[in-house]
Amino acid sequence: MAFIGPSPAFWNDGKPGELSLIFMLTLTQSFLMQHVTCELMLCHATKDKYNPLGNKLAVAQAVSSLMVAALWIVAPAFYEKHVNLCTVLGIQLGLTVLCQWHFLLNTVSELAHALNISVLKVKDKSVALGKPVDKPAIKEALLQKS
Repeated sequence: MAFIGPSPAFWNDGKPGELSLIFMLTLTQSFLMQHVTCELMLCHATKDKYNPLGNKLAVAQAVSSLMVAALWIVAPAFYEKHVNLCTVLGIQLGLTVLCQWHFLLNTVSELAHALNISVLKVKDKSVALGKPVDKPAIKEALLQKS
Protein backbone atom coordinates (compact mmCIF):
# COMPACT_ATOMS: atom_id res chain seq x y z
CA MET A 1 0.00 0.00 0.00
CA ALA A 2 3.01 2.28 0.34
CA PHE A 3 3.56 2.30 -3.43
CA ILE A 4 0.04 2.71 -4.87
CA GLY A 5 -2.00 5.76 -5.73
CA PRO A 6 -1.27 9.00 -7.55
CA SER A 7 1.09 10.14 -4.76
CA PRO A 8 2.44 7.00 -3.06
CA ALA A 9 2.93 7.17 0.70
CA PHE A 10 6.52 5.98 0.38
CA TRP A 11 7.59 9.15 -1.44
CA ASN A 12 5.13 11.49 0.27
CA ASP A 13 6.53 12.70 3.60
CA GLY A 14 3.84 15.33 3.99
CA LYS A 15 4.25 18.78 5.42
CA PRO A 16 5.63 19.43 8.91
CA GLY A 17 2.90 18.80 11.48
CA GLU A 18 0.88 16.72 9.01
CA LEU A 19 0.12 13.05 9.60
CA SER A 20 2.55 10.90 7.64
CA LEU A 21 0.98 7.97 5.78
CA ILE A 22 4.19 5.96 5.89
CA PHE A 23 4.28 6.40 9.68
CA MET A 24 0.69 5.15 9.98
CA LEU A 25 1.50 2.19 7.74
CA THR A 26 4.64 1.35 9.73
CA LEU A 27 2.82 1.68 13.06
CA THR A 28 -0.02 -0.56 11.87
CA GLN A 29 2.41 -3.21 10.65
CA SER A 30 4.42 -3.01 13.89
CA PHE A 31 1.29 -3.61 15.96
CA LEU A 32 0.31 -6.47 13.66
CA MET A 33 3.73 -8.12 13.97
CA GLN A 34 3.60 -7.72 17.76
CA HIS A 35 0.17 -9.37 17.76
CA VAL A 36 1.42 -12.30 15.67
CA THR A 37 4.52 -12.66 17.87
CA CYS A 38 2.42 -12.76 21.07
CA GLU A 39 0.13 -15.37 19.57
CA LEU A 40 3.14 -17.44 18.46
CA MET A 41 4.68 -17.27 21.96
CA LEU A 42 1.36 -18.24 23.54
CA CYS A 43 1.05 -21.23 21.21
CA HIS A 44 4.61 -22.25 22.06
CA ALA A 45 3.98 -21.94 25.82
CA THR A 46 0.76 -23.97 25.64
CA LYS A 47 2.25 -26.46 23.14
CA ASP A 48 -0.47 -25.70 20.56
CA LYS A 49 0.16 -25.75 16.83
CA TYR A 50 0.48 -22.26 15.38
CA ASN A 51 -1.63 -21.67 12.30
CA PRO A 52 -0.96 -18.30 10.62
CA LEU A 53 -4.31 -18.47 8.83
CA GLY A 54 -6.05 -18.75 12.21
CA ASN A 55 -4.97 -15.21 13.10
CA LYS A 56 -8.05 -13.23 12.08
CA LEU A 57 -6.34 -9.85 12.37
CA ALA A 58 -3.47 -10.80 10.05
CA VAL A 59 -5.89 -12.28 7.51
CA ALA A 60 -8.14 -9.19 7.67
CA GLN A 61 -5.15 -6.86 7.18
CA ALA A 62 -3.88 -8.91 4.23
CA VAL A 63 -7.31 -9.06 2.58
CA SER A 64 -8.02 -5.34 3.02
CA SER A 65 -4.56 -4.38 1.73
CA LEU A 66 -4.92 -6.65 -1.29
CA MET A 67 -8.39 -5.25 -2.00
CA VAL A 68 -7.09 -1.66 -1.96
CA ALA A 69 -4.11 -2.60 -4.16
CA ALA A 70 -6.37 -4.53 -6.57
CA LEU A 71 -8.73 -1.56 -6.77
CA TRP A 72 -5.79 0.67 -7.72
CA ILE A 73 -4.70 -1.78 -10.44
CA VAL A 74 -8.19 -2.48 -11.85
CA ALA A 75 -9.81 0.94 -11.58
CA PRO A 76 -7.26 3.70 -10.92
CA ALA A 77 -9.74 6.48 -11.78
CA PHE A 78 -12.25 5.17 -9.21
CA TYR A 79 -9.44 4.80 -6.65
CA GLU A 80 -8.25 8.38 -7.14
CA LYS A 81 -11.78 9.76 -6.88
CA HIS A 82 -13.24 7.71 -3.98
CA VAL A 83 -10.44 6.15 -1.90
CA ASN A 84 -8.58 8.13 0.74
CA LEU A 85 -5.51 6.14 1.79
CA CYS A 86 -5.29 8.03 5.09
CA THR A 87 -8.81 6.86 5.99
CA VAL A 88 -8.02 3.27 4.99
CA LEU A 89 -4.85 3.26 7.10
CA GLY A 90 -6.69 4.88 10.01
CA ILE A 91 -9.35 2.15 9.92
CA GLN A 92 -6.67 -0.54 9.74
CA LEU A 93 -4.76 1.02 12.65
CA GLY A 94 -7.93 1.30 14.74
CA LEU A 95 -8.87 -2.30 13.97
CA THR A 96 -5.36 -3.46 14.89
CA VAL A 97 -5.35 -1.64 18.23
CA LEU A 98 -8.84 -2.90 19.08
CA CYS A 99 -7.98 -6.51 18.20
CA GLN A 100 -4.70 -6.32 20.12
CA TRP A 101 -6.44 -5.12 23.31
CA HIS A 102 -9.09 -7.83 22.90
CA PHE A 103 -6.38 -10.49 22.48
CA LEU A 104 -4.35 -9.28 25.47
CA LEU A 105 -7.31 -9.00 27.84
CA ASN A 106 -8.63 -12.43 26.83
CA THR A 107 -5.18 -14.00 27.24
CA VAL A 108 -4.70 -12.46 30.68
CA SER A 109 -8.18 -13.54 31.72
CA GLU A 110 -7.70 -17.13 30.50
CA LEU A 111 -4.28 -17.45 32.14
CA ALA A 112 -5.58 -16.01 35.41
CA HIS A 113 -8.49 -18.44 35.35
CA ALA A 114 -6.18 -21.39 34.59
CA LEU A 115 -3.82 -20.39 37.42
CA ASN A 116 -6.74 -19.57 39.75
CA ILE A 117 -5.46 -16.06 40.50
CA SER A 118 -7.11 -12.65 40.44
CA VAL A 119 -5.82 -10.25 37.83
CA LEU A 120 -7.27 -6.81 37.09
CA LYS A 121 -9.70 -7.27 39.97
CA VAL A 122 -9.92 -5.58 43.37
CA LYS A 123 -9.39 -7.98 46.25
CA ASP A 124 -11.50 -7.95 49.37
CA LYS A 125 -9.59 -6.30 52.24
CA SER A 126 -10.14 -9.26 54.53
CA VAL A 127 -8.44 -11.53 51.98
CA ALA A 128 -5.58 -9.08 51.42
CA LEU A 129 -4.95 -8.61 55.17
CA GLY A 130 -5.34 -12.29 55.98
CA LYS A 131 -7.80 -11.64 58.81
CA PRO A 132 -11.54 -10.95 59.03
CA VAL A 133 -12.64 -7.34 58.80
CA ASP A 134 -15.83 -6.09 60.45
CA LYS A 135 -17.51 -4.38 57.49
CA PRO A 136 -20.48 -2.88 59.37
CA ALA A 137 -18.11 -1.25 61.87
CA ILE A 138 -16.09 0.30 59.02
CA LYS A 139 -19.24 1.67 57.35
CA GLU A 140 -20.43 3.09 60.67
CA ALA A 141 -17.09 4.78 61.31
CA LEU A 142 -17.06 6.31 57.82
CA LEU A 143 -20.60 7.63 58.26
CA GLN A 144 -19.72 9.22 61.61
CA LYS A 145 -16.73 11.03 60.06
CA SER A 146 -18.85 12.63 57.36
